[in-house]
Amino acid sequence: MNTKKYKGKRVCILGHKGYIGSTLKNILRANYVNVEVSDVDLSNARDIESQFSSKYYDVIFHLASADLSSIPSNMKERDIDSVVRERSVNCDSILNLHKALNAKSHMGKTKIVFTSSTNVYGDIPQQIVGENTNDNPQTLWQAHKVLSEHYINILFPNSISLRIPNIYGIIPHFYYEPITDTKEYLNKNTYFRPIINKIIRLGIENEKLTLYKNKMCFRDYLHIYDLITALLVAGVTDGERKYYTLGCDNRSTIEDVWNIIAQNLGGIPIEYDDSRKLSDMETRSFTSDYTEFRALTGWNAKYTIRYGIRETVEQIKRVLKDDSTF
Repeated sequence: MNTKKYKGKRVCILGHKGYIGSTLKNILRANYVNVEVSDVDLSNARDIESQFSSKYYDVIFHLASADLSSIPSNMKERDIDSVVRERSVNCDSILNLHKALNAKSHMGKTKIVFTSSTNVYGDIPQQIVGENTNDNPQTLWQAHKVLSEHYINILFPNSISLRIPNIYGIIPHFYYEPITDTKEYLNKNTYFRPIINKIIRLGIENEKLTLYKNKMCFRDYLHIYDLITALLVAGVTDGERKYYTLGCDNRSTIEDVWNIIAQNLGGIPIEYDDSRKLSDMETRSFTSDYTEFRALTGWNAKYTIRYGIRETVEQIKRVLKDDSTF
């Protein structure tokens, strides 16, 4: 993983405790890149200003996200406060960051890399999505992600947003060369938030998998290693400020992927349950075209789904068996 272009740069990561942020942080620090993290309350304008108006960063990775996508469109009154908080983290934080950087004339100098989601395409008829596909958000969280992208593109002249698909895999702590005497511990549950990682864990613990009536739907599954390389490339690439769609070269159905997982878990059985009611988002079916991002940066996904799952199964077995890896 090439981090040479980050030597001598000051990097800040928002969302460093999450699945993606913690991996990016550890890789950069393992390669002696000057990385700072932000623990400020992203819903609080004063907290953001106190950190970002006093320091200069060459690159800020905005990976923080409050995900309340489970809240339905016909939400109850008690859900309103949660939605307002989620919007504050995902959207208002960008306005506050703009104000802080502008106060110190850092606007245009600092590169902003923002992570969005291919979920914002929603439930659409076509099976290939890309930058020319219309957005069709189905939840307030997805709508806020689209709004955040527009904030980033309008307010920050040196920025890029990446719409990422389903991420999976682990680059655990034992991958890195230690650079300090203090070992940072990660809550292992962070590793099991992505759906494939979660399914592998369930397969190990229950010795079976379950498929539902969306089994023939297509999905993109991008290995965390490939995502991190995309983020690193984005952070040092000049280009038009817009969003780019990430994907992989594997056109796989959910059933294809579950079969690969089952094979790598010793041929455990797969049960079929067509009675469970699924949402429109669960039955959507598309894969991503990342031609534009590849043309801009030369980036390509390296992991095949078969190799990535085989490696992930072994890593998750090790993680579940040996807590000392954290």
